[in-house]
Amino acid sequence: MALVRQERPDIASALLHLGAITIDDRTERQASWGLYNQGRREMLINPRITDVYDLAALLLHEGQHCLDDQQGILSPFGSHVDSEMRAYDTEFTWWQKHFPYGRWDTAHGRDQTFFYRMWKNDYLRAYLTVNEAIG
Repeated sequence: MALVRQERPDIASALLHLGAITIDDRTERQASWGLYNQGRREMLINPRITDVYDLAALLLHEGQHCLDDQQGILSPFGSHVDSEMRAYDTEFTWWQKHFPYGRWDTAHGRDQTFFYRMWKNDYLRAYLTVNEAIG
């Protein structure tokens, strides 16, 4: 939590107002490292996360959803695309600041920072394509 507080005090403060932060294997069934449950104001964390940097990145990402919820900009209905983009921007900023030359993820056999950068680009490209199609 100290890493989160140092990076984004606003998110650290939002996390303190959560109903619960739970280590829970429900994240496994959804193939996720973590989830923010808006209705219950609860964050679920995958029990397989053992690295402090991965945990900090996850807390920042899910914490951004929590902050969006507290600010009233996380819709309980429909698309969460804007919030997801903010969460990934927060997470990417973290990885790039702390590992500007990349960080090898031994669990997945890839460069973690490169993976996030590519995922964000794909996510953004899909988001823009959908919005253009909707008009």
